Amino acid sequence: MSIINDPLHDAPPCVTTIGRLWRRLCYGWAFLRLPMRHEGSSVCAKARSNIRIMNVIGVLRSALFILPVIMPFALLKAGVTPGQFMMAEAVFALTVVVMEVPTGWISDIWTRRKAMFAGLFLETIGFIILWVMENIWHLLIGQVVIGVGLSLISGTPSALLYDSLIEARMTRMYRKLEGLRHGIGLYSVGIGSIVGAALYSISPDLVIGMTVAALALSTLCCLLLYEPQRVKEAVHGNPIRDIAITMNQSIRKDPYLGRLLLMIAVVFGVTNTAFWTQQPYYMALGLPISLFGAFSAGGHLCGGLGAQLAHLLERHMRFSSVMLAILCWLAVAYLICGAYPGIWGAFLLMSGGTAYGIGFPIIQDEINKRVSSARRATILSCASLSMRLVFVILAMSLGGFMDRYGVELVLLVLAAILSGCGTMAWFALRGLSAK
Repeated sequence: MSIINDPLHDAPPCVTTIGRLWRRLCYGWAFLRLPMRHEGSSVCAKARSNIRIMNVIGVLRSALFILPVIMPFALLKAGVTPGQFMMAEAVFALTVVVMEVPTGWISDIWTRRKAMFAGLFLETIGFIILWVMENIWHLLIGQVVIGVGLSLISGTPSALLYDSLIEARMTRMYRKLEGLRHGIGLYSVGIGSIVGAALYSISPDLVIGMTVAALALSTLCCLLLYEPQRVKEAVHGNPIRDIAITMNQSIRKDPYLGRLLLMIAVVFGVTNTAFWTQQPYYMALGLPISLFGAFSAGGHLCGGLGAQLAHLLERHMRFSSVMLAILCWLAVAYLICGAYPGIWGAFLLMSGGTAYGIGFPIIQDEINKRVSSARRATILSCASLSMRLVFVILAMSLGGFMDRYGVELVLLVLAAILSGCGTMAWFALRGLSAK
């Protein structure tokens, strides 16, 4: 359109700016809207409603305003030392590891909607406990409650989304929609980090209160979800035996799935470990603390962008090629950060969020294609379990190593693990995919 025909051409500068901003918001809303299916029934309408509601839940649940200042908040409220806080974080991680698969099984046996409601409700209660904590025991109890809640909803949203698309016959859109949902959550974390860090100096209670309010709203949104129809299998004996049978049958029936879980464990377990090296790396560089929040937000925003664009790679690259690119990208980034520390290393570590954002929806889609709806959340939870288990092992073993030898050497170790174990896992996975 010619500028002569632009109705904003002769308007005052402020009106022009507002008008253009409004048009961009409209374009963004049009991009987020799902394509209507002219032949669609009420099932398609309910599926579209589920997707939009889960996007809203993702925004609210990820608005963890307290996240960038959680350690100083714990020091202020409970009087704990940094070492005690790290112990509480280890308890949280172990809680998630222990509860990951059982809660995924609960989601399969129960309903996705009830599992999400229970998980978000427990997360809300956990942050309320942190809000009023007075000692380390309150901190530990709050972390355990949050860990159980997180486990309940780790694989449930992805399973619910895929079940909804199956019922609406729209499974080909899964990667795009899962990437959008995942990206929206990362955007929310990034923006919430900036807002929380800015408001913390005004009132720490305001920051934790906003976090609790956002989680409470996301819990209420679960009541609006529609439970899609799906096949359920009978439970084989007690829950532990049923979970073991499910895993054994799934992997024996599809060996590719077992190697895929191994690939997830190596790549994303190392990536999560590297995430916690960022702040020590910034400190080693002597960066001001005010920049920590900006780098953290930048990493999450890059991850959100990567998640939204992940589905586009499907048109040009095979799954194995995408995973090889991510593997090489992360290994080279950690190698450069450790061997040549500098400000560019901070940006390379931040780019790891993009690799995570691209890889996670693609991995989820690959799993969903290979498992039935009867035990989908169980297998997705096993994928999260493998990743978190590697993270716990690396974090506990490399924590003291970092204090003694520095964060740069830790990054070199992570690069070596990715190069060695990651390459072997990739060749094992590619060997089966080629058959």
